[in-house]
Amino acid sequence: MKSGIVVPLVYKENCIGVLVVDNFDKDVQFIEADFQVLEVVADQAAIAIMNSKLYEEVRRKNEELSQSLDIHRKFTKILLEGRGTSYILDTISHILGSSVIFAGSPINPSSSFPIINSNELFGYFLLDKPVERLTNIQKAALEHASTALSLEFVRQNTLFEKEMHLREEAFHDLINGGRLNARILEKFRMNEKSSIACMMVDCKSGFLWDAASILQKEKLIRSIEQIIMKYCETSIVFTKSNQIIALLVNGRKKYDQSLAADIQRKVSRAIIGLGREVALTDMTDTYQEAAEALSFAKNHQHKTFITYSELGAERLWLNTDRSLLNKFVSDKVGPLLRMEPEYLKTMQAFLANNQSHKQTAEEMHIHPNTLAYRLKKIESELQLDFSRKEDWITVVLAFQVFDFLNP
Repeated sequence: MKSGIVVPLVYKENCIGVLVVDNFDKDVQFIEADFQVLEVVADQAAIAIMNSKLYEEVRRKNEELSQSLDIHRKFTKILLEGRGTSYILDTISHILGSSVIFAGSPINPSSSFPIINSNELFGYFLLDKPVERLTNIQKAALEHASTALSLEFVRQNTLFEKEMHLREEAFHDLINGGRLNARILEKFRMNEKSSIACMMVDCKSGFLWDAASILQKEKLIRSIEQIIMKYCETSIVFTKSNQIIALLVNGRKKYDQSLAADIQRKVSRAIIGLGREVALTDMTDTYQEAAEALSFAKNHQHKTFITYSELGAERLWLNTDRSLLNKFVSDKVGPLLRMEPEYLKTMQAFLANNQSHKQTAEEMHIHPNTLAYRLKKIESELQLDFSRKEDWITVVLAFQVFDFLNP
């Protein structure tokens, strides 16, 4: 009688296969002892198969570990030798066997690999295939390349911060009486005949960049440098406290609203103060002027770009103690400020229309006699005569100061 035996191959209570034995060639029937022998053989076979699989798994993992360590050594060597970003990209492209480029934002999320350091996103590797299709070794290579590139960015940022410090230090020496020696002129790419204008950039409140970010400040400075290049032959940009200072050398164009517009398209919160273009020896003057123009812009809600040249009497107010200015306003027009609101509005309209009774009445939508009555009452309260030149100048100045203090 022909027969066969099928015995399961069991390992840790899991069936991993079967052992099949037959006697189709011989007319012999299996006995119970045969079953017992085959059970032992099946157990041993299951163990042998699993050991073989474990060996292959260990061998594969050791091979992957060896390759991973080799890749790690490659990128470590690149960093130690200072090969830079392009070499890192070339290396990872060679390992993956396809082109890899760097970008600030992903194009296709499935084929983009983030570059992160200390919870800050530096950018992405852009691949020509989905990340999921990569092997474990290729994914590990991307991890190593990401770490290497982020550390390269940190290294470059350290050099950038050092350069910012050196520029600020040299500038500080100059505005505090330092001599214009050949080293400084070469450092700032200037000569003794250069003209210079100082520009200061800040925001109404808060900071232009996140102090916790590694690269945000550098990216901002680099972008402003690119914008300024359209307006002058040479510029020196650096930071002082939380402000950006730019020294514009030998300007090719007039620094008008277009400069501010270009910068504010990049940095929407930016406000700008610009000093006059002066001789190199008067650098301190243009720096102080830029600071005053910036201060004026910060204190006026709708002002985002002020040149010192366009400031009139405001130059005096900027350098005067605010308590003195408040006292001047109180002394000269205080009684008017305590009158009914329509009297203040009438006076402001009268000033804006350059003492034109007709235009003021039309703007206020009141009868000319009503306007005349209000103006007489204001003159009486202030004990002034608006027909007298000296009294009128006093009122004009008082309201200029009032507007300056209450932007």
